[in-house]
Amino acid sequence: MLEVFACRLPQVHSEVTLHHYSDYLPPLKKIQIHRYRRIEDAYRTLVGYLLLRKILMKKLPKVDFTKLQFSKYGKPFLNADPFPPFSLSHSGDWCVCAVGTDGMVGIDLEKITKPKPELHSLLFREEEECMGAKDFFNRWTIKESYLKAIGTGLLVDLQEIEMEEKNRSEFEVNHQEKRYPGGKVKVYNLLKQYSLSLCTLSTEEKLPQHLKLVTFEEIIKSSAQTV
Repeated sequence: MLEVFACRLPQVHSEVTLHHYSDYLPPLKKIQIHRYRRIEDAYRTLVGYLLLRKILMKKLPKVDFTKLQFSKYGKPFLNADPFPPFSLSHSGDWCVCAVGTDGMVGIDLEKITKPKPELHSLLFREEEECMGAKDFFNRWTIKESYLKAIGTGLLVDLQEIEMEEKNRSEFEVNHQEKRYPGGKVKVYNLLKQYSLSLCTLSTEEKLPQHLKLVTFEEIIKSSAQTV
């Protein structure tokens, strides 16, 4: 079953908390956290990976989360059997994580702001029209969630990703030249002022209708209990 979890960042950002709980993360992410100049950026990475840790430890209690590895494109993965496909993203005050059972998944979250003009040419073809910030970020998250699912990230041109609307919130996505498998995407409007898209490459997995909210206190408690 494919599930989506969301956690809001705490209002108070503590250096003590940051340093303590970063020890539960893979070494690469711990180093990254301590290199951030802004504590808000460090907290997004911390909360995102603690959320992922909580979910994976429930499904695979014997797995050592600090052994999480990363592909050359930065996609996290676990050498575990069974291997659960997962993806995470964060923006603004929220972190989200998707975990499935079949086929690769990708999730992307973006806070809706005024789009930078230079990004329009990356996302839209000449014949396409942007209908405003909401349309821009919906398209962006749809395409980036697909790129996360296929594992390439933004190394593939966004304009090479074709979208076919099935209904107001679900799309079929494919690579223009069919170099990668196709997928299906759902756009969620459950977090105000955010665009959130989930992609699965599985033909069997159903896209969930709702998010499962997890509090920061819950993921902290979970980390303390699994030491």
